Amino acid sequence: MNENEDIFGKAISQLIHDIRNPLNIVVGFSSIIQIDESINEEVRSYLKKIFQSGMLIEQLLSNVDYYMMDSIELEESSLDLVNETNAFYESKGEILTEKEINIKIINEGEISVNISSEIYNRILDNLFHFSQKGFNVVKLKQIFINLKIEEGFAVIYYTDTSEPLFIENDYFNFDEVLKAKRGLGLEFNRKFLSLYKGNVTYKYGKKWQTVIEKFNLPVKTNHGFILKIPVS
Repeated sequence: MNENEDIFGKAISQLIHDIRNPLNIVVGFSSIIQIDESINEEVRSYLKKIFQSGMLIEQLLSNVDYYMMDSIELEESSLDLVNETNAFYESKGEILTEKEINIKIINEGEISVNISSEIYNRILDNLFHFSQKGFNVVKLKQIFINLKIEEGFAVIYYTDTSEPLFIENDYFNFDEVLKAKRGLGLEFNRKFLSLYKGNVTYKYGKKWQTVIEKFNLPVKTNHGFILKIPVS
C-alpha cells in the first residue's frame, strides 16, 4: 500500500462523516420539495432522481460503516428469508418496471435464520446492484432466486442473465472486485455473511450449469452466486 492509500485508509471514518453532512441536505431537501404542489411533474421527476441517487450514496456509506466493524450489533431475530426476500423485491417494484427487469423467486416453504433484517436486505440490495450493472450490456433482464435448506444451511441460489465474470477461485479477491466494475457489494456481502458464520461462492460456465441442472429455469443463465447462512 502506498502512502496516500495508507492515509485515506486511516481517514475512512472521517471521510464518511464529511460526505454525510452535505448528503443529508441533498436527500432531505429533495424529499421535501417533491411534495410542493406548485412543482410540475417534470421537475418532480428530477427531484425524485436526485433523492434516489442520494439514498444510493447513503447505502454505500452505510455498507462501508458495517464493513469496518469487527462485529455487527444489530437486533437479530428468527428471520423468514422467504417473506423478507419477497418484501425486498416488492419494494423495488418501480425500478423493476422502469428497467424491465423480471424476478422469479422459488422456495420450498418457510426458511428461518438468525440474522439482522437490515443486513439481509443489504445483501439482497448488493446482489441487485450487481445485476443492474450487468444488465447495461444485455437485452434480456431476468433474475432468479431459489431458497432452500441444505445440510444445516439456508442456501440462496442467485442467478441472472447478465454477462458472467471470470475469476481464479470460488469467489472474488479484492483486485477482482475492482476489475469487475460491478460495485463493492461483492466484497461487502462476503464480509456480512462471514459475520454470521455464512459464506458465498460464485460459479460460472460448466461449474454453474452443474449447480442449476435441478432448478429447471425457463431461460439459460451462465453464472450465479451460492449464499449460505446457518439455519436457526
